[in-house]
Amino acid sequence: MVREIEVVTGENVELTFTMAVRGVDETVTVTAESPLVSTRKRGTSTTMTTEELERVPTARDPWAVLRMVPGVLVDRVNIAGNESGAQGEITAKGADRRDNTWSLDGLVVTDMAATGASTTYFDYGAFDEIHVTTGGTDLKIQSGGLGIHLTTRRGTNAFRGSARALLSHDKLSSGNLPAELQDDPRLQGSDKADHIQQIDEFGFELGGPILKDRLWFYGTWGRQDIRLVRLNQTSDRTVIPAYNLKLNWQATPGTMVSAFYFKADKQKWGRPVVPGANQADSVLTDQRYAATPGGLPGGLWKLQLDRTFSPNLFVSAIVSYFDMGFGFYPRGSRDQSYTVDYSRNEALGTSLDARPLRPDTTARADGSSPTDTVAQLLRDSTLSYRGRYWSAYLGDLLSRGRLSVNLGLRWDGQGSRNLPGEARANASFPGVLPAARWEGNEKDLVKWSEVSPRAGLSLVLDEGRKTVVRASYAWYAQQLPAWYAANESPGLAGYLAYA
Repeated sequence: MVREIEVVTGENVELTFTMAVRGVDETVTVTAESPLVSTRKRGTSTTMTTEELERVPTARDPWAVLRMVPGVLVDRVNIAGNESGAQGEITAKGADRRDNTWSLDGLVVTDMAATGASTTYFDYGAFDEIHVTTGGTDLKIQSGGLGIHLTTRRGTNAFRGSARALLSHDKLSSGNLPAELQDDPRLQGSDKADHIQQIDEFGFELGGPILKDRLWFYGTWGRQDIRLVRLNQTSDRTVIPAYNLKLNWQATPGTMVSAFYFKADKQKWGRPVVPGANQADSVLTDQRYAATPGGLPGGLWKLQLDRTFSPNLFVSAIVSYFDMGFGFYPRGSRDQSYTVDYSRNEALGTSLDARPLRPDTTARADGSSPTDTVAQLLRDSTLSYRGRYWSAYLGDLLSRGRLSVNLGLRWDGQGSRNLPGEARANASFPGVLPAARWEGNEKDLVKWSEVSPRAGLSLVLDEGRKTVVRASYAWYAQQLPAWYAANESPGLAGYLAYA
């Protein structure tokens, strides 16, 4: 038996396989939709798959995608990337924005110095899916807020590769400056407020087998260059080069080892120290992620071991190191003092110079073992039941000119009962399922009758009888199966009917 299913992050999929005695050699392929509602699922969540991420028109960053998730509120609207290069504030269902949790390939990457935000940016082209939990999260999530789970792609037995080049430019868009901003002094003579100057993105991906069925690789590289112009006509440029490399090794049939490296070196020119203030180039700052103090290239290093010991026991262990450092680098001389004139809305001098190093080391092990194992015991049985059916009907055809009318009346009756039956004791557990006998029913358990009228007419509309209008009405009696009686009998008989 072969079944193709889709399993997404945060979901449990239950599969039931029924074993039967082998008969004629043949192959049967059955395709069916998976249930839309899980009876064991807690809370609410949304999963955006690769196809949706590629085909739904939206800006290419996770914060723009989150705006499409039901129940999620985002503090800005990102049109084609005009708010990309900076994180938005998000919340859902009354939770505090600081309760959000971000994870990348199962590893938490929430910024603990700006709780609720992500400590890094990403390569949008590397995502396999984005899974967002908006309520009722499980114990694996630390807080009760949003859970944003980002999963990157991995290699398979088929080689896969692609390249992309995307461009958005000021000359490809029209302006719609509202009347209340016409001749606004903050525009400095421009006919556009906040707008995109240019956004370009380049990238490629490549993955496939190193050893078929044993060892696979997958890698991506992407670079976003986001150039925006703000209301006061100051420039804002963000460059995000990102790297992803993943190796998966099927060490044994039940053991998977995976190694993952990720790095996103965000660089930003034009970061406003005071939002909305007119600032000289000397006070605009750069931001980029620092190198790892230990000598390794900056970024995320992760090693994961997944081991299936039995159908009832699964363990996953992760060790990782993530350099979360970044820096603010002033453009002007560090000898200048820094002053903010709020009356003139100006910033003068050189802004702060800060380079915090924030290394993060993680070691974690998770296990899963079901405890609701159930054994079903059956026993051989002989079951008999009897059903009797009666019917009577009467009808006639009335015809006059172009009109013909059919009239009829039908009566149906039914009665069914269980006959004596017996069951032999279960050979392995006779104490649990001993031999039993059912004496049957003396009277019919199902008694049913129904009268169903029928009527129909035919009307010829023209002399040549080429056009005829027909109409009919019927009340149909519904027949019940004879074994339905077994469902109405107590204890043994009802059980034997289903067995």
